Amino acid sequence: MLVLRRSPRLLIKPAGHSRCITTMDPPTSIAVLGGGIAGLSSAYYAARAFPDARVTLLESSDRLGGWVRSERVDLGQEWGSVLTERGPRTLRPKGVGGALILNLINELGLDRSLITIPTSHPAARNRFIYHPDRLNALPSSLSSILPSLLRSPTLRSLPLSILREPFQPRAPPPASDESVDSFVRRRFSPEVADNLLSAMVHGIYAADSRDLSLRSTFGVLWDMEREHGSVVRSLLWGGVRGSEEERRTEEEVWGVGNAREKAMGTSVFSLRDGLEELVRALERDLEARENVQIRKGIRAGSVERKSSGFEIPTPTGALHVSHLLSALPSPSLQTLLPTLPYPPQKSATVAVASLVFPSFRLPITGFGYLLPRSVPGRSNPHNAIGVVLDSDSMSAQDTPGSRGTATKLTVMLGGPRSLPEGDLVDAALETVRLQLGPTPEPLYARAKVARDCIPTYAVGHGAALRRLHGALGEWGGGRAAVAGSAWGGVSVGDCVRGGWEVMKGWERGEGATGLERWRGWE
Repeated sequence: MLVLRRSPRLLIKPAGHSRCITTMDPPTSIAVLGGGIAGLSSAYYAARAFPDARVTLLESSDRLGGWVRSERVDLGQEWGSVLTERGPRTLRPKGVGGALILNLINELGLDRSLITIPTSHPAARNRFIYHPDRLNALPSSLSSILPSLLRSPTLRSLPLSILREPFQPRAPPPASDESVDSFVRRRFSPEVADNLLSAMVHGIYAADSRDLSLRSTFGVLWDMEREHGSVVRSLLWGGVRGSEEERRTEEEVWGVGNAREKAMGTSVFSLRDGLEELVRALERDLEARENVQIRKGIRAGSVERKSSGFEIPTPTGALHVSHLLSALPSPSLQTLLPTLPYPPQKSATVAVASLVFPSFRLPITGFGYLLPRSVPGRSNPHNAIGVVLDSDSMSAQDTPGSRGTATKLTVMLGGPRSLPEGDLVDAALETVRLQLGPTPEPLYARAKVARDCIPTYAVGHGAALRRLHGALGEWGGGRAAVAGSAWGGVSVGDCVRGGWEVMKGWERGEGATGLERWRGWE
């Protein structure tokens, strides 16, 4: 048992135990660093859990929400208006994070704005891979597997790879992690890794699958091999069961309000005015609370540990708090707390181009398509990683004009590859016309670059978080914690979950770092 020197009342159980033992006093003041969705939701949970504590949210820019940014574009009387997203656009009602967001929507009075896409919708069923120079429909049901294989040379190696997988040897000891690419290449085939997996990783992480930790991103695959020796065999035997603690947490959050009812039969969901509607609702809620102060345009300085808590220098004077939560990206936190053992991490930079056209017929209907790294340059000269058919997936966000509803696409460029040279809108238009065919001239076209927007979890990320958990716990005495995409997942739900877990720990009187899920990592 480890006793943290800076907080003699806090005891942390050894790795493998589910919770800390503690008699910590509740927070009297909390600083939340960073006003993205992780910081905003953390401040919300803090203000609710500790109404007598002063909660201060510091954000260095002049707006809240981070990468969540929605814009309604007026196209005039003929074509009405469309909603564009620069960051995340839809959310999945899965796991703890999905339930927490649905609960937030209910608590913040946004139920009437909720838009759900059912699992039977074409946007939920129809997904495509562009390779090597054509669109390949991915099977969406057992009955569609054979037609997909017959039509798509890209998919024809998949059945043989699946049949071989149960006979592949396990990873040799003492393997504790490997790249996503290495696992799929080893257990299935190079073709599956290059032509299918890399596209999937582009769509989620905008990263190179060869750089990405398997256990920190697709950990269920690691568990399947470890428990059953095979992914296919594990699926046939019912898969792997999560931890008892995770099941209890899911039961707790899904039992609140009407989250379970909303998720029933839903593939993805969003809000009528975009996901920034959630940001604005959180901001309004916090501004109305007497125990919360939001300070925009304030950059924090290096944090110092004091006997009573923490001192945070700001341009308007030092802020003294009993508890601290950082929702900053890892590089930003490192400038404030440089002595901690942070995991090595790089981040993807993505150009997001919104293209809106007079209504025209696309060659496919569905959510969109992804491009693997194996697409030849002549078929993808501008390094696109994916195209979303927003008119199919979220048409309810748009309002029609006298001539109907406009056709809306989003093109993502860059990610693990370099951004195209020259004008990004031209690159996006050329990509669409090359891969989908001719289009009318756009009514609206805009491209923005999101620099370092999605962290890439390197191989060994989980072990690094275990070390950071120990070091942060010792330095902060269980009163300093982290949340956000740098640590435990890049989805909006993951970011919301991080702050919720920290506040739950402090509410129970326990020390928390936000990294408790990694303390037993082997």
